Amino acid sequence: MKHIFVALLLLPALAALAQDTPDQNLNLSDLPKLNFAVPELPAFKSLGTEPSNLLRPSTPENFYAVASEFFNGKNFILPQAFAVEFSPLLLTSLDKITLQRYRDHRAWNSSRFSLGTFRDEELNTTRAAIGYRISFINEGDVKTDTSITRKIAERLQARSEIRADLMDEYLIRNNLTEEACYNDPACRAAQQQYVDDHIPLKKEALSMEFDTMIDNYVKDHWNARKWDLAVAFTGQSGDALIRNIRYSSFSAWTTYALPTFKQSGQLLVGLHWQNYRSLDDTLQNNISLNLRHYYGANRLKFFVEGQYQYLQETEASTALANFGGELNIRGGLWIDFHAGLQKDFSNNRSSFVSQFSFRYTIPKNFKMF
Repeated sequence: MKHIFVALLLLPALAALAQDTPDQNLNLSDLPKLNFAVPELPAFKSLGTEPSNLLRPSTPENFYAVASEFFNGKNFILPQAFAVEFSPLLLTSLDKITLQRYRDHRAWNSSRFSLGTFRDEELNTTRAAIGYRISFINEGDVKTDTSITRKIAERLQARSEIRADLMDEYLIRNNLTEEACYNDPACRAAQQQYVDDHIPLKKEALSMEFDTMIDNYVKDHWNARKWDLAVAFTGQSGDALIRNIRYSSFSAWTTYALPTFKQSGQLLVGLHWQNYRSLDDTLQNNISLNLRHYYGANRLKFFVEGQYQYLQETEASTALANFGGELNIRGGLWIDFHAGLQKDFSNNRSSFVSQFSFRYTIPKNFKMF
């Protein structure tokens, strides 16, 4: 009975010890940068330069940038639409926040803010937007996936123990004891030389193994299950300096993504609502439902999309059939392209729509200093 009582007292401590994994004490700065595709940004999407209203869920990263509108109908020009998204936490506190601390409030810590601007030369107006996004589900985020962070912790531990392992390896190869070698200056020198000769190869082998592990993770998780919620405010001004800016629109999105075809596909279901100021200075609403399916791999994939939108102002609806893809050119640079047909049921007319944009995220090997 006494032993059972002691065991019950120790049970909470043993449970806490069992939950204490080596990855919990890693800092965010210890984790690799994953080069997933750069998604649409709330501030950019709210500028109204794209035919699709779908906002693709994303993995929280420190910085994203998007630029589009490179063609004015006759010539190539500087981009007229530009936006950035950033995470204050991931930009400033990578070396201060442990994984456990991040995971304790993972949804709140996934907060990202975006800023965007669009210059409409035809109407001589400038639109500026600010957006906010939060992730409630993200099964492809290395910061919250214990299955990969434990492996990362093991690799980092192995790297820190390379020198000690090589010293032991030298003793075993030469049938020596640690004490005997320590008392022999010639043996110690030979042991040190052995370590110096072999440590570069050991580090290179570990680095290659680590890179392969991360590449496989990206390959297997680019289409992971995700759920984001985002909002954005947009203002409009009659000049380029954004003076006398006034309310233009408020947008809200929620999008759910789930994997299909194992590692080859991803289905997105999105809902978008917008309140906006119309040309007659009244406030109107529209709501749209989107379905998009990607097929391919992380670096190159194509998609087909359908959108239905109801417009309160005209009491009519529109439909969009959209096709496109995205390609990782190099490092953190991506291109996104799509084209389709949009039908307006108020006048039964169809029009061709297209979009091309450059997207950028800080690459995995980038170092500020």
